[in-house]
Amino acid sequence: MDQIASFTELFDQVWLQVDSDNKDFIYASELPQFLSLLNDKITRDTGIPKRDILDPSSDMKLQGFIKEQQYFKILKNSMIRTIMNITGIDLQSQLIDLYPSYFTIVDTIPMPTVSPIRLGKPYSPSLPKSVESKNLKTLQYENNSLILEIEEKNHMIRQLKDSLIELEGKYTYLENELKYYKNNTHSKFNQLHSEVDNEEKDFLLLELKKILQEQNVLIEKAKKNNKSRLKSQTLPSLSKLQQQRNFNDICFSCKDFFGYYLSQENFLNYILPITILILLICFYKFLNCLSLSGNVENESIINHIEVDSSPIKRLFNYLFIKEKVRDSEMFEDNSSKLAYDRLIGIID
Repeated sequence: MDQIASFTELFDQVWLQVDSDNKDFIYASELPQFLSLLNDKITRDTGIPKRDILDPSSDMKLQGFIKEQQYFKILKNSMIRTIMNITGIDLQSQLIDLYPSYFTIVDTIPMPTVSPIRLGKPYSPSLPKSVESKNLKTLQYENNSLILEIEEKNHMIRQLKDSLIELEGKYTYLENELKYYKNNTHSKFNQLHSEVDNEEKDFLLLELKKILQEQNVLIEKAKKNNKSRLKSQTLPSLSKLQQQRNFNDICFSCKDFFGYYLSQENFLNYILPITILILLICFYKFLNCLSLSGNVENESIINHIEVDSSPIKRLFNYLFIKEKVRDSEMFEDNSSKLAYDRLIGIID
């Protein structure tokens, strides 16, 4: 049975099998392979039946992590701590507990048989050998853990230094590039920008000229079409059209005028009283003409007019008699004036 001096040697041998490209990291999806290789290595060397490194609950946690973060990078120096964070199991102590005979146990330190201070009695060790070996095993485990932790910290420091150097190089490169563009390419950029602007302006001007030419052609065609239509139309048709328009304007004007005054409210307020007044004036003039003619027949005719309504008859009689009296008075005044004029000698 081959024995390994320490857990570190076993870890390094299995790591090289998984990280064959020396990337110094593996993906989370390769964790089950790494654990399986550890187990196979121990069982092959010892001949002990294989034992499960992870219990079912821890294995479920590991599979869940791999499912969520399949391409998570795990560094070599942080492998044990990563497994501890995922499953809650310390890989080194777990392997030592499962295969205690595989790992080398440091020889026990010989204990003195006589106490340095002589008290008259020989010194006899009180602790059994198994307890001493267990304490040495614990110290060895703690020592290995501290060594791994130191190596992990050193690896992190190296990575930080490398990152710092890389960032400094990038910063220097960008600074030099910026100075170069400021000093050498500013004028070229302005010149190129102006050339691009001029080309865009020329292109826009050409397009606008084309559009204007097309519009001018369309305008000329429209003018020619209008002229030909005007020539085809005759003067009589134009005059008829003008007459029809004038007639329509007159109709609309009359409609607006009479429509306003023939409305129900305006008719009662204006049209009806004015119509009645005009009829009365006409009738009055008609009676006046009859009285001035002195025709007795007219008087007889008026006297014989049959009016159904007594108020209307009285109105006719009043107007007729009043006009007749006024005419007789005028006749008497005229006759007396004529007689006076004859006596004086004004009229022959």
